[in-house]
Amino acid sequence: MKIASLLSTILVLFLLLLGFRNQFAERRFTAESSGQCAALPTTSREAVLWEKVMQPMLHEPLWRERDAYDASHFLMVPLHSAFASNYCPGIDGFNNFFNRFRNSYIRDNFNGLDSITKLQFLYLVSEYLVLYEEKNNHFNKDTLRKVLNSLEVTWKQPTSAWDKFWFRQGMKERIMWKLSTKSVEKSYYRSFTDEELFVFAIAADLKSILLNNSPKFIDEILDVAYKTLKQEAVFIGANASRWLFQPGVWKDHPDYAYAGWYHQAINLDKKPIPGIAGDSSHSHRWPLWLVSLQRGFKAQKQLEKVEYILKLRRGLAAQFIQKVLIPPSSAFPNFRTTNFMDGNNGIYRYGYHTDKTMLGYGSYELSGTMLIGWWAFLPEKSMQKPYCFIGSRYPLTDREISLYLNHDTTRDRHPFIKGKAQYKSGILELIARLACKLPREKYQ
Repeated sequence: MKIASLLSTILVLFLLLLGFRNQFAERRFTAESSGQCAALPTTSREAVLWEKVMQPMLHEPLWRERDAYDASHFLMVPLHSAFASNYCPGIDGFNNFFNRFRNSYIRDNFNGLDSITKLQFLYLVSEYLVLYEEKNNHFNKDTLRKVLNSLEVTWKQPTSAWDKFWFRQGMKERIMWKLSTKSVEKSYYRSFTDEELFVFAIAADLKSILLNNSPKFIDEILDVAYKTLKQEAVFIGANASRWLFQPGVWKDHPDYAYAGWYHQAINLDKKPIPGIAGDSSHSHRWPLWLVSLQRGFKAQKQLEKVEYILKLRRGLAAQFIQKVLIPPSSAFPNFRTTNFMDGNNGIYRYGYHTDKTMLGYGSYELSGTMLIGWWAFLPEKSMQKPYCFIGSRYPLTDREISLYLNHDTTRDRHPFIKGKAQYKSGILELIARLACKLPREKYQ
């Protein structure tokens, strides 16, 4: 009897194990068949680079003071690529990264960061929340609440413009002053800065997630964002198909005061250009900002606004490709960009405090920003080709690195991106390869 009982027990356990095995195999087959996970980001080279640089970076607290500003720049294309390609190791890495951020948000004094750094990192978080919600149809409410609360404080707290004009009612009052004021002592007093533009984009991201459940101030931000873009985007060129944002507004700012010079030298006199456009380095965020705004207005079901943003996206692509992007030639073996969005290529930031040489950025010396990959979010299909080419160029020659890094910043940075390391650690090569493979239909 004991033997029979034992055999019976073994048989039951065997059947249970067999059933579990079949269920596991079925789940695995279903996951693989539905394309929920990809074995590699795209190619084995990218998998090696992901494991080499991205995996260890995602285990670090990059939201702290030293790294928060750079993290948004360097992680954005990998973030989008991971979700677009259903690369589960990458998605899991970002999930764990943002979970740790949420849990150490207060302990690491994230709110103590300066406004621009904080907003730039929060934009990375809001983009993650959008991508996660698109994939899973839900989101982490605690993480979203932190972004929402921080955005509301930034929007409503008293603020200033260049420490000369004070606005007790917050950022909206400042923006409306800029939109309504035409005569100012310095033209750049009414310039729109990264702070306001990041607020617009983050609000749009949150709107696309929360839909009708978003608080009123989110719709208020989007309303102001639309007014800003309608008024301050100036269409140019044949059929007014291209545009510039606030051309001439920076003409008397110190960073632009030497834009008329094309050769660097000591003791230069100021030589401004009256209608100068914004610099191409800061402008590299526009492609994704506009993607966010298009999503946000779509969530509002404001189809006219969606069409206008799409017009801006296409116009930005035309302006960048026709006036800013310089293809490889006998003069230089890789892609370059002009220093300013109107095609002007003079000196930028002459005598700037983080520039060791104090000679500013000479012609094409802002080209390195393109390698961070955000121009890949333009709706133009041909934008894949530059990044495919750039990815194929690694390891870059000393001549290429010299141009892209001619004026390295003096501030402390992560070891993978400090100085020449960003060109040799694999981080920029990975970004170029991933940008090359971003699905164009997702960004049309």
